[in-house]
Amino acid sequence: MTTNKDIDELIKEYSGKTISELNHIIQNNHHYTNEQINVAKQVIGKKRMDWREKNFETSKKIDEVIRKEKWFDFHVLEFDGYRLTVGGSIDLTYYHKLEVIFEDIFFVSGFFRGWHSDTEKIVFQIPENEIELNGKYEIEQDYQLFTFKTEDFKNDIIIASNNISYNTDTVFYYDRPDLKPNERIADFVKKKNAL
Repeated sequence: MTTNKDIDELIKEYSGKTISELNHIIQNNHHYTNEQINVAKQVIGKKRMDWREKNFETSKKIDEVIRKEKWFDFHVLEFDGYRLTVGGSIDLTYYHKLEVIFEDIFFVSGFFRGWHSDTEKIVFQIPENEIELNGKYEIEQDYQLFTFKTEDFKNDIIIASNNISYNTDTVFYYDRPDLKPNERIADFVKKKNAL
């Protein structure tokens, strides 16, 4: 018989595991006790709640940054199959002031060249109809959906990823000297002093 102390130790141990590792325990239940399987399910539930809460808070902060401006334009800066970076600003000709970074991408429905958003309304969010969209686009479990509301297209940008972050550095699209803190030159800009 397992004691409460044993269960607490198991919870502590399993909290350090990834959801994939915990799913392995559940799926290979003939190798594990009922207590181990139940604790794995419990820890997965807690991790999912924490993860969703973090994503919700981060998406709210991103939307707040966007909605401080009278308008906001976006474009995809890079996508390498794992990481997608979207840049945004009021003037994408010379710079961007927001990068939204999605990691462990499962799905993207969008426009890589750019789109405009009306900042009078919510621009960036976790969609309210997430369950419906998960089914429509066949999104795997444990991926979070995010949407950018577009002003100039019928469809919004939809991204399913496992992690989201952002930064508010000013990133210039031309070479310039004397950069201040939180300013940098975009990676794609040719430096004047480069050989």
